[in-house]
Amino acid sequence: MEMEMSDIHIPEYLVEDILSRLPVKSLKRFMCVSKSWCAFIQSPTFVAHHLHRSRRTGTNAFLLVKRLQDQITRKNVVLSLIPDHSHDDHEVLDVPLNLGYLPFFKHENSQNLYILRACINGIVCLYNDRFDGNIIFWNPAMREFKVLPARPICCPPQADYDVQGLGFGYDPKADDYKLVRTVYIWEVHGPLYPLLIEVYSLRTDSWRKIDPVLKVYPSRWGRPGSFCSELYLQGAYHWLLCKSILAFDMSEEVFRLMPLPDLGSLWDVKIEKSIAVLNDSIALIIRLVEGTEKSFDIWVMCEYGVQESWTKRFKIGPVSGVNRPLGFGKNGQFLLVDDNGELVSCNLDCKQIKNLHVKGDIPHSLQVINYVETLVSVQGEKLA
Repeated sequence: MEMEMSDIHIPEYLVEDILSRLPVKSLKRFMCVSKSWCAFIQSPTFVAHHLHRSRRTGTNAFLLVKRLQDQITRKNVVLSLIPDHSHDDHEVLDVPLNLGYLPFFKHENSQNLYILRACINGIVCLYNDRFDGNIIFWNPAMREFKVLPARPICCPPQADYDVQGLGFGYDPKADDYKLVRTVYIWEVHGPLYPLLIEVYSLRTDSWRKIDPVLKVYPSRWGRPGSFCSELYLQGAYHWLLCKSILAFDMSEEVFRLMPLPDLGSLWDVKIEKSIAVLNDSIALIIRLVEGTEKSFDIWVMCEYGVQESWTKRFKIGPVSGVNRPLGFGKNGQFLLVDDNGELVSCNLDCKQIKNLHVKGDIPHSLQVINYVETLVSVQGEKLA
């Protein structure tokens, strides 16, 4: 596609370079110019070019999930975009997203909505906490979503089940987006059933069962959808267990265990652990309560999968008024919730804490993931 305006001729490579710098909202308008423009912007080559530039230089944001108690509007859940700038003096713009077109907000109590802790090429995964309801792959920038086909959980009549974990990720070898679901089937005073592991493939739009190989007992898992007990990194989805991290490799479709650092005497005291991504590495956040104050030790796994590479990098506090961690921004700021349920950020270098004036009404109601907008399709329904 080349652009011609009277005597002006702009080569295609230059047009592509210019367009790749634009936000998705502008590109969607250009797609309406002509069929050739639409085909060009939707082409795999341009989508990949735009994705690469967005990752490298694009404006990052937080995708924020808030749970509210609004009986008038019945908008129990609000998803917002908050810019992630490198300056501390920026104005926080809490921009609610229009979610009325998503199935969750048409047929179900949106209070059940959760988001897995992964944004992969601009795509996120939404689900409800009943787990047998809708699961959705969603590109907010494209206003495009894919409802995954239903996969009923079959178990003996006398048995019951618990979903132990959901994991969303990307398989670069197959160029495929996948969801893994682990189900524990049990019965009172009955036999111990093997874990049921199922994988959904977006490329085939189907589910299949796989052999778990690694046996992980349910009591060692956290509650699926826990706010800061799971993450996506290095092509694998990770869950925090008692003294280790469980990872599911999306390409190999195998589980691996990675030990936590040796915390010494801390194992003997009451601590709260969470994991998050910090500068493309796994970070372990240890919360210690000292009277009315709290402190946070932050360990970083400098070499992926190597226990000996765990290094204690930061200590925050003791501080008062801060409750629990949410994760880290792209520029390294530490995101937390204060005692009033408001979002705050902490500069890891100077330890300065700033209130971002974003609040959820319900305790433990905030979720935050790093987000970058892209043109990547989820091959589902599109809204104008």
